[in-house]
Formats: sequence, structure tokens, C-alpha cells
Amino acid sequence: MPSRAASPAACAAVLLCLAAGCRQPAQWNVLLVTFDTTRADFLGPYGRASAHTPALDRLAARGIVFERCYSAAPLTMPSHATIMTGTYPPRHGVRDNSLFALPDEASTLAEILSAEGYRTGAAVGSFVLDGQFGIGQGFDYFNDEVGQTYEDFRGRRVVEKEGLFFDERPASHVNEAILPWLRDEPGRPFLAWIHYWDPHEPHIPPAPYRYQFANDLYAGEIANADAAFGRVLDELEALGALETTVIVMTADHGEGRGQHEERTHATLCYDATLHVPLIVSVPGRPGGRRVASAVGTVDILPTILELLGLPAPAGVQGRSLVPELTGAPSRARTSYYAETLAPAIDFGLGELRAWRRGPYKYIHGPRPELFDVDADPEELHDLVADEAELAADLEQQLADFLAAEPGELAVKATHAADEATLLRLEALGYLTGAGVAPESLAEVLREGGKPPQDWVGDLGRFSGLKKALAENDFPQARELALLLLADDPGNEHYTAMLATAELGLGNQDEALRLIDEVDVPPRGLTRLYHGLAVRLAAEDEERALGLVDKVLAYEPTAAGHLLRSELLSRLGRGDAARAALEDALAADPGHVPARLDLAVALAGRGEPGRAESEFRTALEHNPLYPRSHFNYGKLLVDGGRFAEAESRFARAIELDRTYCNAYLGLITAQMARERLPAALATFDELQVACPDSEATGAAFDLLLGS
Repeated sequence: MPSRAASPAACAAVLLCLAAGCRQPAQWNVLLVTFDTTRADFLGPYGRASAHTPALDRLAARGIVFERCYSAAPLTMPSHATIMTGTYPPRHGVRDNSLFALPDEASTLAEILSAEGYRTGAAVGSFVLDGQFGIGQGFDYFNDEVGQTYEDFRGRRVVEKEGLFFDERPASHVNEAILPWLRDEPGRPFLAWIHYWDPHEPHIPPAPYRYQFANDLYAGEIANADAAFGRVLDELEALGALETTVIVMTADHGEGRGQHEERTHATLCYDATLHVPLIVSVPGRPGGRRVASAVGTVDILPTILELLGLPAPAGVQGRSLVPELTGAPSRARTSYYAETLAPAIDFGLGELRAWRRGPYKYIHGPRPELFDVDADPEELHDLVADEAELAADLEQQLADFLAAEPGELAVKATHAADEATLLRLEALGYLTGAGVAPESLAEVLREGGKPPQDWVGDLGRFSGLKKALAENDFPQARELALLLLADDPGNEHYTAMLATAELGLGNQDEALRLIDEVDVPPRGLTRLYHGLAVRLAAEDEERALGLVDKVLAYEPTAAGHLLRSELLSRLGRGDAARAALEDALAADPGHVPARLDLAVALAGRGEPGRAESEFRTALEHNPLYPRSHFNYGKLLVDGGRFAEAESRFARAIELDRTYCNAYLGLITAQMARERLPAALATFDELQVACPDSEATGAAFDLLLGS
């Protein structure tokens, strides 16, 4: 670690540490864990009796629970930018997902600790935090490979969520990306940031949580993320690093879940989406304490730095929470800021900015609101008319706060999205053409525009439509699509989604009529049309192939060529199918599913050498894709290389605990090596992961025959 003179803050931290009997703070590691879209009141440490969050319970027992922590924005990228810089969105400049990038001039926690000799590594769970948006600056290792799973839990091919949601990866894959890094250089202090996207829609938790929380899959996703976090804690303990690591767990924002008619988040500034968990564990400090005073995610960076004996950079707006952590007198601030400009940027509605002071919270927008959040935590009783003088005072404080913002980074943060990202945002419904230009934003209180509170229901219907399609709830999807089209006839997105719902309901003629209404598929809806083709193929493969060709004519993607290959193969046109695979790899040499299909085709043609080469290339591009390991394992079994096959099948299971056929493959390889006890143990795991699958039945027959 570079030598430097001790700062007053460092000296104070050392004295504090010595008094507590802990180690030199400069030797502490830092683990920052962020759960996406996680309400505090859905966690065990915050009083939810039905929660299954043993890892967070464990952290709370050894740490401090902040009962009232608030995010600066109900959006992933702006909120994480605040966490990483200790500044609010008007200062760091990131105001929405994917249309802004954190400027290089921003000073991040990773940059600060890297300069102090720390190893810095991160793994994120969603495209929203892709490195192109600047959030990875300062990290020596930043893993943002979030390619989606291309099969469902039954092993059936699925399209990449049909363009309805951001690309993501499950918590287990995030762990696979960060845990090997944690094991490197055991003697050197580190900063590790782990981000779990799972609680974000759509809610499709793996077993056993999809069964355990069948009535509330959101809670199941949180339980799955908690289990992944528990594995990280176990890893730290095994490495002997748990007792020397500062652990900070928080969330970027919460979830509306119907409060104030908001199904998800981003549109409103109520505490349903701003109240987040914050649990901090400090080496040598007793745990189990709770702090009731208001704090913010803006306070995380200065808190970590003071714990390590490092000064906060100039311009940081948060405060250190070390006094609360140690039981010393608080340096409590009395006000916190929050905003959501997404309604204006994405949909042309009004801006919302909030100012929290003491028990009161003022929300400025086209229709201002005032709440006593202590007496009215659900924000149901607007006091703006009854307390006009107080509302005016808080409005002035908010205006003064914004007027003090230089806005330099805000200008540099705009125009971050490339063409591919813009297409993706259009497909997701983030860009409607009605929003304001990001460069037109200013740090002033605006009153114009439509109140987002009045439009949140329509936005919720669109979110509900995407969710219903993702969950194959076609009756609900059809109802919501018709409601949306009644308000916006001819909308290409809604029309394509209605066609998907009609096809799912078996109304093929109506689906085809709707598809034909759009001569050229709208920008960014490529994957949604691929999803239509997949469903249409069950009834009319030739018509599905025609739809894919229609899309490929104007947007030739690797995913489109891959789907075309699959349809051609099903139609018995093997040579054309292989040519389509070559087209897919020409469009994107790193497209793993296409390369994998090519490897499988080569194996089927009796070319194991070429097939193995393609399998290895696929694994180089994405070592965390379970299907690659599984199919490579099958090739190894065919070649009699059972020990190697075992390791491939086992790896596939590590990456996807619900990969039923991988269990069957592992049992097959174990039986071939006469390892009956191991095969029986694997069968027990298979019964838990896939109780009613064909793989379970086949494995039973295999074991019975032995």
C-alpha cells in the first residue's frame, strides 16, 4: 500500500479502533452489496415475519440496522451513482437509466480505494449497470457479462425475454463472477461490490423459492438473493476475511407494489420506492443495534472512508454515519434530497423532486404534496393546503439546494446511449418520443407538465402487460393490451404485445392479422417479434420463418439468424440451418448460443474434434453459461471421457441449480465410473430441484436398472 502522512481523520479512526480492540482500519476490506428493487419491509431485520432472509439476519446480528434509510432516486443507475460518489443526482449528473453515464470527472469509492492500494472488483446483475454507463470506473475487475439464460428451467429454448426487460443474470451467476476474484491475493485489502438484480421484475425465482413463495414471487426473488449473499459470507469466513471486512448492505430503491397505484418504481417519489435497507457491520464493533434517525444512501461513501481512516473528497454531500455506528453523538443532518426525472425524460410528464426535513417531506411537481411521514408513513394525507406556510418554506429550501448545484457534471453525463442501447430502450418502452431531451434539464423547480401521480396507473398497466407476457398470463396480457390500445390506437408496441397474447391464447388468425398491420416491425422490437415467431412455430413453422425473415431483412442480428436456423432445422432443411448458424456467428462471433448449436451440430455429424473446439470457444466467450458445460459433457460421455464429463455436468449444476438434465448427465457419468454412492447423492439433489421432471424419472430408471 502506498505510504502517506496520516490525516486527522485517519488518526481519529485509529484511536476509535484501538478503543474498540479492533485492527488497524487501513487493513480492513470493504464488501458493498446492493440488492436491486428491495423494500426494507420485506426483510427479516426490518420485522417481516414471513421473510426468508437468514443471511441478512446474520448480518444484522453482527452489525447495525438503520431503520430509516432513503435513496436519492427510485432508479437503478442514478441511485448507484449516488452510492458510489456520495453525491446527489444534480451533482453527479446521472438522472435516468441508460441515457446518462457517470462522467470520468466524478470521484468514486473504487477510485479512492484503488489509489490507496486496494484491489477493487465488482460483479453486477443487469445491463442497467453496464460498464459503458461509467459506474465501473475505478474497478480493476468489473464483470458486467449479463447475457440472459437461453433456456427455461425445463431445458426448453426461450427467446431473451422477448425484449420486454433489461438483460440480467441470476444472483448465483453474479457470485460465480466475483467469488474467484475474492480468492485472489489473500493478503491484500480489497473493495468488492456485488449487485443482485433478482428482486426486479419479472419475478422468476429458481427452486425452491418459486414453490416456497408461489403466492409472492417478489419475496421469493429476495430470498434467492439472500441465499446468494449467504454464500458470499461463507466464502469470506472460509478465507479468514470475515472478521476484517466492513460489510455494507443496501438497495438502490424499493418497489411500489400497488401503493399510490405504482406497481413498480421510477414514476413517483413516495417512500414505497425510496425507503431502503441499510445494514452495516464493522470489525470489532458489537452488533444487534438499531438506529432510528433518518439517513441516506448518499451517506455510504463518507461512512466507509471514515471507517478506513480516509478523508472524503471535496464535494461529497453525504455525512459519515460513524457516530451512529459507535454510539457516539450523532452529526445528524436534518434534510435529504430525492428526485425522479424519469417521468419527464421518458414520457413527457412533470418532474418530481423531494425534500425531507425532520418529520416532513415535501414533493415538488405539477401538483405539490406535503406529508408528515412520522405520523403518516404511507403518505396518504396531503398537508400542502393545511400547512401552506410550511410547504412554502420547504419549497424554498429545496430551491436553494438546487440553486447551489454547479451542474457541471450533469452536462457531461448526457448523451451516453449508443444506437443499440436506444433501440433497446425503445423496445422496453422507456423512450416514447414524448419525453424531454436530457440536455434540457436544469436545476430549477418546474411546475409544468402532467402530474405523474395522475398517469402512474397507465404506466403501471404497461408494466403489468410486460409482466403478464413474461409469465405467460395471456388473458391478463390481452386485457391490458386492449386497454392501452384504447387510449393509444395504432401503438406498434401495444399491437405487437396484443398479437403475442392472442397467439398465446390460440387465436392464431387474430395474431397474424395484428402482425400484418405493421408493415415494418418498430425499432427495437426485434426480440419481441422473435418471441412471436417462437410461439407461432408451434402452429405454423413456415409462417414463423417468414416472420423471422421479415425482421432479418431490416435488422440482421445473431439472435435472428439463430432462430432462423432452429426453424429451418425443424423443417428438415439441415444445410440451410447450418448456414444460418454461420450467419449468426458472422454477425456476432461471441454469440454463445449460436456457437453452441454449431458445436452440437458438428457432434451430431460425427466431427467430435471440431465440436470440442467450438465448445471450448463458447466457454471462452462465456464460462458462466450452463448449457455449454452440459452439452460439452454430453460430448465427453460419447467419447468415454467420464471423469471430465462429471466436472462439466457438475459445473452446469453449480451455475443453474434447476438444470434437470445436467443432474441426469452427472448421474450417467457417475454410474459409468461405478460411483453408485455419488450417483445416489446426485439423485437426491435432483429430486429436490426437479421433483416432477422427465429427467428425474429417467434417472430413477437408470439407478433401478443398476
